[in-house]
Amino acid sequence: LGEATSPSWLSLDDKVLRFSAYFRETVNESSETDHIRKVLIHFYNSDNSIMISEPAVTNSGIQGGVLLRRHKVAPSMENKRGTRSATKAAPCITVNDFEIGEEITMYGRTYHIVDCDAATRDFYASLGHNLGP
Repeated sequence: LGEATSPSWLSLDDKVLRFSAYFRETVNESSETDHIRKVLIHFYNSDNSIMISEPAVTNSGIQGGVLLRRHKVAPSMENKRGTRSATKAAPCITVNDFEIGEEITMYGRTYHIVDCDAATRDFYASLGHNLGP
């Protein structure tokens, strides 16, 4: 008997890519014109789903929590890299759409990706892709 091979989704099932990002929020009733809000973008390789969470910030009025519940997200036409995903083969944002120093737009909000964790860097390195500084 030959070796049993496991399905590809099984090897990716425990892989969650984590990106640090921020977005600008306009403030109307303040001397400030906008707030910078830090978020974590979680990309689940097993099914190409995304979850966005915001950490609580003490004494800021921002409670934090989940901003986008886990699900697949269609690419926005505003994404610089979104043209790769906007095909019949990949109708949602994929691992190829994330790059440090780039922006990604989801549901009209533009996120500026600034960093990722070590496991995410290792995953991209195993694909032969350098995410940058």
